[in-house]
Amino acid sequence: MPKHKCPFPECTYKTEDISDELAVVMITIHNTGAHTNTPAPTQLTQACKVERVKRPNVCAGGSSEEWSYFITRWQEYAEATKIQGKEKVIQLLECCDENLRKDMTRNEGGSLVDKTADEVMAAIKKLAVRAENIMVARVELHNMQQDRDEPIRHFEARLRGQANICKFTIPCPTCNVDLNYTEQILRDIVTRGLADHEIQLDLLGDKNQDMSLEEVIQFIEAKEAGKRSAGRLQEAQSLNATRKTVCLQKTKPKPPLPQKANNDQEGAIFDSLCSTSCGISIDHHLYNQLNDCWVRQSSKPQPFITLATTVCPEDYKTFGMTPPEIPRRRLQIPVMADTGCQSCLASMKIIERFGLQQKDLIPVTMRMVAANNKGINILGATILRFSGRSKSGATLETRQITYVTSDSERLFLSREACVAFGMISETFPTVGEASPLTTLPLSDASPGNTNTTPKQTPQSALTAPCNCPLRQKPPPRPTQPPFPANNANRAHLQQWFLDYYAASTFNTCEHQPLPLMHGPPMRLMVNPDATPVAHHTPIPVPLHWQEDVKAGLDRDVALGVLEPVPIGEPVTWCHRMVVCAKKNGQPRRTVDLQALNLHATRETHHTQSPFHQARSVPTNKKKTIFD
Repeated sequence: MPKHKCPFPECTYKTEDISDELAVVMITIHNTGAHTNTPAPTQLTQACKVERVKRPNVCAGGSSEEWSYFITRWQEYAEATKIQGKEKVIQLLECCDENLRKDMTRNEGGSLVDKTADEVMAAIKKLAVRAENIMVARVELHNMQQDRDEPIRHFEARLRGQANICKFTIPCPTCNVDLNYTEQILRDIVTRGLADHEIQLDLLGDKNQDMSLEEVIQFIEAKEAGKRSAGRLQEAQSLNATRKTVCLQKTKPKPPLPQKANNDQEGAIFDSLCSTSCGISIDHHLYNQLNDCWVRQSSKPQPFITLATTVCPEDYKTFGMTPPEIPRRRLQIPVMADTGCQSCLASMKIIERFGLQQKDLIPVTMRMVAANNKGINILGATILRFSGRSKSGATLETRQITYVTSDSERLFLSREACVAFGMISETFPTVGEASPLTTLPLSDASPGNTNTTPKQTPQSALTAPCNCPLRQKPPPRPTQPPFPANNANRAHLQQWFLDYYAASTFNTCEHQPLPLMHGPPMRLMVNPDATPVAHHTPIPVPLHWQEDVKAGLDRDVALGVLEPVPIGEPVTWCHRMVVCAKKNGQPRRTVDLQALNLHATRETHHTQSPFHQARSVPTNKKKTIFD
């Protein structure tokens, strides 16, 4: 009898020399026991679907570090896609952005598809890499700092990327082999560039001063992990302590609060902080010097000003550069006056409004750091001219090298530009520079002195932008007249009083805030349980009064009588302004307070009738009342 073999490949099982019927039974038993989970020979195994490999990109004007990264990505892409020959050249050309591809075509005088991959790579490198001295790259490496909250491994990766183009190698004079000392350089730079000075002190004070770079990284990494863990632990402990430390239990009756003065607002705030079982959020407060209390008030808005901005080719020629071929545009752009900004900074979106592209920017080595100690990505620079008009009508202009970044969407005016526009002085910041001084005491005026102008200190002679004297506090009350009180000196006395109180009582300037009054703030006696009424649709103002009404509102805001409602603050009580006519036809602004009067408690102010007031004046006498 013939021997029967198992039909599965790579299986060596064979039956004995038995009959065919018995061999079929033995083969079936063998397949059931040995090949139950094995797929049949005719079954095809489907391959796993992998994600498509992304093609790297390269642009013009990059650094050597960026070029090294592109080479690595391209080698990985070529290995993954298995491209060869002409297809490899086409894919390599597609890695270039539109501007680089256009420059390469112009430089080679036609298409590069017929060239080899190495020739195309060399052509790309000529335009994609900005040539720089190795010393410049080494200086940039030594100036690199760890950003705040940046892990040490990320900082090490940035350093290694920059160190790869610095070529820290030296030939050995005996064995003719290049010795690489990059690890030692990176170890020193990591130690110097740490953002956490406590970790830096611990590292410098460690007994082992011969640590390798990896040992230094592990030491710093352990310190950072410990500080993060300790911060979370302390946060959890403080939260538990806040929950447990409760001044008033909910189950106990609430004791009456002690009586406090109306102006004790500081104590009220701290009492509210103490009587809560969890952290509370309070609004922003400003300290009022006159009332000696804290007042809830929003912060002032950011200082924006609109300036005429333009790009002039003459400024580029001054530096020996070719100006960009763009039409000359004069744009009105809102800029932020940032006295803490050392150089003007603009976003790429704003620069594109002038017709400039990133390839038109001036290459610079400037590095800038934001207020949070994080680096700002500088794409390049351009030269802008800023001009504006002062209140007196004079036109001021300044030229500034403006650095361009992709990390912001605004245009910042530097401190030097603010000085050029007269916004701040050359000695900024100086304490007390902007505060006016009062006049000299009355003792300097003698009765025989015919000069009626009071003596002033140099800074007190400053005037407001409207040429009015700066509003000051009233001087001390005079104890004696400067001249003999007779009819001959009446005009001199009158003029002396006008000059003496010119900056305070008789200062009628409408462009300066009015001085605040002393004492507790005025309060409105409104029922606290009243439902607020807010009108969100104003009453229309007649067209021929709109300019006068708007000017009156702006004047009251400048005087400090009115204050605009900050953006984002909820409106509870809001009443309509009603404009009616005076006898001379001018508009009179009034407010409809009917909704508030329904919930207000009024005080009694009794006055005599005019008839009884006239009867109280004796015969042959005159009575004068100054209200």
